[in-house]
Amino acid sequence: MAKKKYYLETEPQSWSGVRQLHADGCSLMPTQTAVKPIGSFTKAISAMMQARKIHRRAGSCICCKA
Repeated sequence: MAKKKYYLETEPQSWSGVRQLHADGCSLMPTQTAVKPIGSFTKAISAMMQARKIHRRAGSCICCKA
């Protein structure tokens, strides 16, 4: 299985406090200055575990299903 790069939004959403996790190539991913690269993973769940170490309220993007 190939690894994908994952990114976490640097600012939480104002209405929920959640930072979205995006996979490389996601059409809903903000600009590069508004996301932080968290690494390359073969499974989205591994990327989410890393994202939650950075921000407890990390959530999956509905578009790329990260």
